[in-house]
Amino acid sequence: MKSYIAILTLVMASLAAHGQSLVDHAMQEAARQAIMEMVNSGGETGFSAVSVAVMDNGNGNVLTLLDLKMTTDGLQEVADNDYRPYYHDGNTMAIMYLLLLESGVSPDEMHYTPCVYRDSASRRIRILDHQVGDPCYMSLKVAMDRSDVVMVKALEKRFGKSMREFAYYLNMTGSWLGDTDQDWTIDDFSGQENDDWQAADAFAPGEQSTTLQMAAWMQAVANDGKMMTPRLDASDKQDVYMTMKAQESNIGLLKEALRDAVLVGCAKSANSPMVPVSGMVNVTVDMTTRERCAMFNGFIPGYTVTVNLVMRSGDANDAPAAIARNIIEWIANNRINNIHQ
Repeated sequence: MKSYIAILTLVMASLAAHGQSLVDHAMQEAARQAIMEMVNSGGETGFSAVSVAVMDNGNGNVLTLLDLKMTTDGLQEVADNDYRPYYHDGNTMAIMYLLLLESGVSPDEMHYTPCVYRDSASRRIRILDHQVGDPCYMSLKVAMDRSDVVMVKALEKRFGKSMREFAYYLNMTGSWLGDTDQDWTIDDFSGQENDDWQAADAFAPGEQSTTLQMAAWMQAVANDGKMMTPRLDASDKQDVYMTMKAQESNIGLLKEALRDAVLVGCAKSANSPMVPVSGMVNVTVDMTTRERCAMFNGFIPGYTVTVNLVMRSGDANDAPAAIARNIIEWIANNRINNIHQ
Protein backbone atom coordinates (compact mmCIF):
# COMPACT_ATOMS: atom_id res chain seq x y z
CA MET A 1 0.00 0.00 0.00
CA LYS A 2 1.12 3.52 -0.71
CA SER A 3 3.24 5.09 2.04
CA TYR A 4 1.54 7.99 3.79
CA ILE A 5 3.47 10.77 2.07
CA ALA A 6 1.22 13.62 3.16
CA ILE A 7 1.51 12.91 6.89
CA LEU A 8 5.20 12.19 6.50
CA THR A 9 5.62 15.69 5.06
CA LEU A 10 3.71 17.19 7.99
CA VAL A 11 5.96 15.40 10.48
CA MET A 12 9.15 16.52 8.76
CA ALA A 13 7.91 20.11 8.62
CA SER A 14 7.15 20.02 12.35
CA LEU A 15 10.58 18.64 13.18
CA ALA A 16 12.20 21.34 11.07
CA ALA A 17 10.36 24.09 12.93
CA HIS A 18 12.35 23.46 16.16
CA GLY A 19 9.68 25.21 18.24
CA GLN A 20 8.04 24.19 21.49
CA SER A 21 7.68 20.42 21.51
CA LEU A 22 4.37 18.95 22.66
CA VAL A 23 6.03 15.75 23.86
CA ASP A 24 4.91 14.74 27.35
CA HIS A 25 8.33 13.88 28.75
CA ALA A 26 6.99 11.97 31.75
CA MET A 27 4.82 9.84 29.45
CA GLN A 28 7.70 9.25 27.07
CA GLU A 29 9.91 8.15 29.94
CA ALA A 30 7.16 5.79 31.10
CA ALA A 31 7.09 4.29 27.61
CA ARG A 32 10.85 3.86 27.70
CA GLN A 33 10.62 2.11 31.06
CA ALA A 34 7.89 -0.20 29.77
CA ILE A 35 10.18 -1.24 26.93
CA MET A 36 13.18 -1.76 29.18
CA GLU A 37 11.15 -3.83 31.65
CA MET A 38 10.25 -6.16 28.79
CA VAL A 39 13.87 -6.38 27.62
CA ASN A 40 15.25 -6.87 31.13
CA SER A 41 12.71 -9.57 31.95
CA GLY A 42 14.91 -11.95 29.96
CA GLY A 43 12.11 -13.26 27.84
CA GLU A 44 12.39 -10.73 25.04
CA THR A 45 16.03 -10.37 24.14
CA GLY A 46 15.61 -10.32 20.38
CA PHE A 47 14.58 -6.70 19.83
CA SER A 48 16.53 -4.84 17.16
CA ALA A 49 14.27 -1.77 17.09
CA VAL A 50 11.33 -0.42 19.10
CA SER A 51 9.09 2.54 18.35
CA VAL A 52 6.18 4.07 20.29
CA ALA A 53 3.71 6.82 19.41
CA VAL A 54 0.96 8.22 21.65
CA MET A 55 -1.53 10.75 20.27
CA ASP A 56 -4.12 12.87 22.05
CA ASN A 57 -7.30 12.08 20.12
CA GLY A 58 -8.92 15.40 20.95
CA ASN A 59 -6.36 17.74 19.43
CA GLY A 60 -3.85 15.57 17.54
CA ASN A 61 -0.96 16.36 19.89
CA VAL A 62 1.83 13.79 19.61
CA LEU A 63 2.65 13.21 23.27
CA THR A 64 5.19 10.44 22.81
CA LEU A 65 7.33 9.65 19.79
CA LEU A 66 10.08 7.27 20.79
CA ASP A 67 12.41 5.45 18.40
CA LEU A 68 15.01 3.04 19.81
CA LYS A 69 17.52 0.87 18.00
CA MET A 70 19.69 -1.92 19.38
CA THR A 71 23.38 -1.04 19.48
CA THR A 72 26.45 -2.53 21.18
CA ASP A 73 25.42 -0.41 24.20
CA GLY A 74 21.85 -1.71 24.22
CA LEU A 75 18.69 0.02 23.02
CA GLN A 76 19.52 3.62 22.22
CA GLU A 77 17.36 6.47 20.95
CA VAL A 78 17.71 7.24 17.24
CA ALA A 79 18.36 10.95 16.78
CA ASP A 80 16.47 12.94 14.11
CA ASN A 81 14.91 9.79 12.71
CA ASP A 82 11.29 9.99 13.89
CA TYR A 83 9.93 9.71 10.37
CA ARG A 84 12.03 6.73 9.19
CA PRO A 85 9.70 4.18 7.55
CA TYR A 86 10.84 0.72 8.57
CA TYR A 87 7.71 -1.08 9.76
CA HIS A 88 5.27 -2.92 7.55
CA ASP A 89 1.80 -1.37 7.65
CA GLY A 90 0.18 -2.89 10.71
CA ASN A 91 -3.32 -1.53 10.01
CA THR A 92 -3.82 -3.85 7.04
CA MET A 93 -6.28 -6.27 8.64
CA ALA A 94 -8.43 -3.46 10.07
CA ILE A 95 -8.42 -1.63 6.71
CA MET A 96 -9.48 -4.83 4.93
CA TYR A 97 -12.31 -5.32 7.40
CA LEU A 98 -13.60 -1.75 7.10
CA LEU A 99 -13.28 -1.93 3.31
CA LEU A 100 -15.42 -5.07 3.19
CA LEU A 101 -18.02 -3.64 5.57
CA GLU A 102 -18.28 -0.46 3.52
CA SER A 103 -18.86 -2.47 0.34
CA GLY A 104 -21.84 -4.23 1.91
CA VAL A 105 -20.29 -7.44 3.24
CA SER A 106 -21.74 -8.65 6.55
CA PRO A 107 -19.39 -8.96 9.54
CA ASP A 108 -20.95 -12.39 10.11
CA GLU A 109 -20.03 -13.73 6.66
CA MET A 110 -18.30 -17.09 7.17
CA HIS A 111 -15.29 -18.51 5.32
CA TYR A 112 -13.46 -21.81 5.66
CA THR A 113 -10.00 -21.65 7.21
CA PRO A 114 -7.54 -24.18 8.64
CA CYS A 115 -8.07 -22.38 11.98
CA VAL A 116 -4.53 -23.09 13.12
CA TYR A 117 -1.72 -20.98 14.42
CA ARG A 118 1.74 -21.74 15.76
CA ASP A 119 2.24 -21.06 19.43
CA SER A 120 5.59 -19.27 19.46
CA ALA A 121 6.34 -20.36 23.01
CA SER A 122 5.66 -24.09 22.67
CA ARG A 123 6.30 -24.35 18.90
CA ARG A 124 3.15 -26.46 18.59
CA ILE A 125 0.32 -26.06 16.11
CA ARG A 126 -2.94 -25.31 17.91
CA ILE A 127 -6.53 -25.22 16.70
CA LEU A 128 -8.48 -22.05 17.38
CA ASP A 129 -11.52 -23.14 19.44
CA HIS A 130 -11.83 -26.38 17.44
CA GLN A 131 -10.89 -30.00 17.72
CA VAL A 132 -8.28 -31.32 15.31
CA GLY A 133 -9.97 -32.55 12.12
CA ASP A 134 -13.21 -30.60 12.61
CA PRO A 135 -14.33 -28.27 9.80
CA CYS A 136 -13.53 -24.69 10.72
CA TYR A 137 -15.40 -21.62 9.54
CA MET A 138 -14.67 -18.14 10.78
CA SER A 139 -16.65 -14.92 10.56
CA LEU A 140 -15.07 -11.77 9.19
CA LYS A 141 -15.40 -10.11 12.59
CA VAL A 142 -13.25 -12.79 14.21
CA ALA A 143 -10.93 -13.04 11.19
CA MET A 144 -10.00 -9.35 11.46
CA ASP A 145 -8.06 -10.35 14.57
CA ARG A 146 -7.03 -13.91 13.72
CA SER A 147 -6.98 -14.94 10.06
CA ASP A 148 -5.45 -13.23 7.07
CA VAL A 149 -6.54 -16.29 5.05
CA VAL A 150 -10.21 -15.46 5.62
CA MET A 151 -9.71 -11.75 4.91
CA VAL A 152 -7.99 -12.50 1.60
CA LYS A 153 -10.75 -14.94 0.62
CA ALA A 154 -13.38 -12.32 1.37
CA LEU A 155 -11.53 -9.69 -0.67
CA GLU A 156 -11.25 -11.98 -3.68
CA LYS A 157 -14.90 -13.00 -3.45
CA ARG A 158 -16.08 -9.38 -3.28
CA PHE A 159 -13.64 -7.61 -5.61
CA GLY A 160 -12.03 -10.30 -7.78
CA LYS A 161 -14.07 -9.10 -10.77
CA SER A 162 -14.14 -5.39 -10.06
CA MET A 163 -10.95 -3.38 -9.65
CA ARG A 164 -12.91 -0.15 -10.00
CA GLU A 165 -15.18 -0.96 -7.08
CA PHE A 166 -12.18 -1.89 -4.99
CA ALA A 167 -10.54 1.49 -5.62
CA TYR A 168 -13.77 3.30 -4.79
CA TYR A 169 -14.32 1.58 -1.44
CA LEU A 170 -10.66 1.69 -0.51
CA ASN A 171 -10.78 5.46 -0.76
CA MET A 172 -13.99 5.50 1.28
CA THR A 173 -12.15 3.92 4.20
CA GLY A 174 -9.65 6.77 4.29
CA SER A 175 -6.82 4.26 4.17
CA TRP A 176 -4.72 6.59 2.01
CA LEU A 177 -4.93 9.27 4.72
CA GLY A 178 -5.86 11.85 2.11
CA ASP A 179 -2.69 11.38 0.08
CA THR A 180 -3.32 12.90 -3.36
CA ASP A 181 -0.35 10.99 -4.79
CA GLN A 182 -1.98 7.60 -4.20
CA ASP A 183 -1.24 4.66 -6.47
CA TRP A 184 -4.86 3.52 -6.81
CA THR A 185 -7.53 5.80 -8.24
CA ILE A 186 -10.93 5.00 -9.73
CA ASP A 187 -9.87 6.40 -13.13
CA ASP A 188 -7.00 3.91 -13.27
CA PHE A 189 -9.51 1.08 -13.44
CA SER A 190 -11.91 2.35 -16.09
CA GLY A 191 -12.60 -0.39 -18.64
CA GLN A 192 -11.17 -3.10 -16.38
CA GLU A 193 -14.33 -4.08 -14.51
CA ASN A 194 -14.24 -7.77 -15.44
CA ASP A 195 -10.52 -8.48 -15.30
CA ASP A 196 -9.45 -11.18 -12.84
CA TRP A 197 -6.98 -9.79 -10.35
CA GLN A 198 -5.83 -10.27 -6.75
CA ALA A 199 -7.31 -7.56 -4.53
CA ALA A 200 -5.02 -8.53 -1.66
CA ASP A 201 -2.01 -7.48 -3.75
CA ALA A 202 -2.81 -3.89 -2.77
CA PHE A 203 -1.84 -4.84 0.79
CA ALA A 204 1.52 -6.40 -0.09
CA PRO A 205 3.76 -6.66 3.00
CA GLY A 206 6.63 -4.96 1.20
CA GLU A 207 5.07 -1.56 1.81
CA GLN A 208 6.24 0.26 4.91
CA SER A 209 4.97 3.05 7.09
CA THR A 210 6.00 4.77 10.30
CA THR A 211 4.64 4.29 13.79
CA LEU A 212 3.10 7.76 13.74
CA GLN A 213 1.36 7.10 10.43
CA MET A 214 -0.21 3.95 11.82
CA ALA A 215 -1.26 5.80 14.97
CA ALA A 216 -2.87 8.58 12.91
CA TRP A 217 -5.13 6.13 11.06
CA MET A 218 -6.17 4.37 14.27
CA GLN A 219 -6.82 7.74 15.93
CA ALA A 220 -9.32 8.46 13.14
CA VAL A 221 -11.11 5.18 13.91
CA ALA A 222 -11.26 6.16 17.59
CA ASN A 223 -12.77 9.51 16.52
CA ASP A 224 -15.46 7.87 14.34
CA GLY A 225 -13.64 8.82 11.16
CA LYS A 226 -12.27 12.28 12.01
CA MET A 227 -8.50 12.39 11.69
CA MET A 228 -6.68 15.19 13.47
CA THR A 229 -3.48 16.56 12.00
CA PRO A 230 -0.58 15.15 14.07
CA ARG A 231 0.93 18.07 16.00
CA LEU A 232 4.51 17.78 17.24
CA ASP A 233 4.98 21.47 17.93
CA ALA A 234 2.88 24.05 19.77
CA SER A 235 3.05 26.33 16.74
CA ASP A 236 1.43 23.71 14.48
CA LYS A 237 -2.13 24.41 13.42
CA GLN A 238 -4.75 22.32 15.17
CA ASP A 239 -7.20 21.08 12.56
CA VAL A 240 -8.94 18.09 11.04
CA TYR A 241 -6.59 16.57 8.49
CA MET A 242 -9.31 14.53 6.80
CA THR A 243 -12.59 12.75 7.47
CA MET A 244 -13.14 9.18 6.37
CA LYS A 245 -16.04 8.77 3.97
CA ALA A 246 -16.89 5.39 5.47
CA GLN A 247 -20.23 5.17 7.25
CA GLU A 248 -20.03 5.80 10.98
CA SER A 249 -21.97 2.57 11.58
CA ASN A 250 -19.24 0.58 9.81
CA ILE A 251 -16.52 2.35 11.77
CA GLY A 252 -18.53 1.38 14.85
CA LEU A 253 -18.48 -2.28 13.80
CA LEU A 254 -14.70 -2.06 13.39
CA LYS A 255 -14.43 -0.56 16.87
CA GLU A 256 -16.45 -3.46 18.27
CA ALA A 257 -14.10 -5.94 16.62
CA LEU A 258 -11.07 -4.07 18.00
CA ARG A 259 -12.56 -4.24 21.49
CA ASP A 260 -13.18 -7.98 21.13
CA ALA A 261 -9.59 -8.48 19.95
CA VAL A 262 -8.39 -7.10 23.28
CA LEU A 263 -10.97 -8.90 25.42
CA VAL A 264 -10.72 -12.39 23.91
CA GLY A 265 -8.46 -12.23 20.85
CA CYS A 266 -4.81 -12.01 19.94
CA ALA A 267 -4.40 -8.57 21.58
CA LYS A 268 -5.54 -9.75 25.03
CA SER A 269 -2.18 -8.93 26.60
CA ALA A 270 -3.12 -5.25 26.20
CA ASN A 271 -6.29 -5.66 28.29
CA SER A 272 -6.44 -3.62 31.50
CA PRO A 273 -8.97 -3.44 34.34
CA MET A 274 -8.25 0.27 34.66
CA VAL A 275 -9.63 1.55 31.35
CA PRO A 276 -11.38 0.03 28.30
CA VAL A 277 -8.81 -0.83 25.63
CA SER A 278 -9.54 -1.47 21.94
CA GLY A 279 -6.90 -2.49 19.44
CA MET A 280 -5.18 -5.17 17.45
CA VAL A 281 -1.86 -6.89 16.94
CA ASN A 282 -0.32 -7.62 13.59
CA VAL A 283 2.86 -9.51 12.72
CA THR A 284 4.65 -9.51 9.39
CA VAL A 285 8.05 -10.75 8.31
CA ASP A 286 10.72 -8.54 6.80
CA MET A 287 11.65 -10.55 3.70
CA THR A 288 15.16 -9.06 3.67
CA THR A 289 16.24 -9.54 7.29
CA ARG A 290 13.73 -12.32 8.17
CA GLU A 291 12.94 -10.43 11.34
CA ARG A 292 9.35 -10.07 12.54
CA CYS A 293 7.68 -6.66 12.55
CA ALA A 294 5.17 -6.86 15.41
CA MET A 295 2.68 -4.13 16.27
CA PHE A 296 -0.02 -3.23 18.75
CA ASN A 297 -2.22 -0.37 17.58
CA GLY A 298 -5.21 0.73 19.63
CA PHE A 299 -6.92 3.34 21.76
CA ILE A 300 -8.48 4.15 25.10
CA PRO A 301 -10.83 7.10 25.73
CA GLY A 302 -8.81 10.13 24.67
CA TYR A 303 -5.57 8.51 23.51
CA THR A 304 -4.20 6.32 20.73
CA VAL A 305 -1.22 4.11 21.60
CA THR A 306 0.95 2.39 18.98
CA VAL A 307 3.89 0.10 19.74
CA ASN A 308 6.10 -1.37 17.03
CA LEU A 309 8.85 -3.93 17.48
CA VAL A 310 11.38 -5.44 15.13
CA MET A 311 12.38 -8.70 16.76
CA ARG A 312 14.24 -11.93 16.15
CA SER A 313 12.82 -13.94 19.08
CA GLY A 314 10.04 -13.88 21.66
CA ASP A 315 6.26 -13.82 21.38
CA ALA A 316 5.48 -11.38 18.58
CA ASN A 317 1.80 -11.14 19.58
CA ASP A 318 2.24 -10.62 23.29
CA ALA A 319 5.33 -8.40 23.43
CA PRO A 320 3.96 -5.21 21.79
CA ALA A 321 0.56 -5.62 23.49
CA ALA A 322 2.17 -6.05 26.92
CA ILE A 323 4.29 -2.93 26.45
CA ALA A 324 1.18 -1.04 25.33
CA ARG A 325 -0.73 -2.19 28.42
CA ASN A 326 1.95 -0.75 30.72
CA ILE A 327 1.87 2.57 28.86
CA ILE A 328 -1.94 2.62 28.95
CA GLU A 329 -2.03 1.96 32.68
CA TRP A 330 0.49 4.76 33.26
CA ILE A 331 -1.78 7.10 31.29
CA ALA A 332 -4.82 5.94 33.29
CA ASN A 333 -2.98 6.59 36.55
CA ASN A 334 -1.38 9.90 35.62
CA ARG A 335 -3.28 11.60 32.80
CA ILE A 336 -6.86 10.48 33.13
CA ASN A 337 -8.04 13.99 34.05
CA ASN A 338 -6.49 15.31 30.84
CA ILE A 339 -8.55 13.08 28.55
CA HIS A 340 -10.41 15.05 25.88
CA GLN A 341 -14.04 13.98 25.66
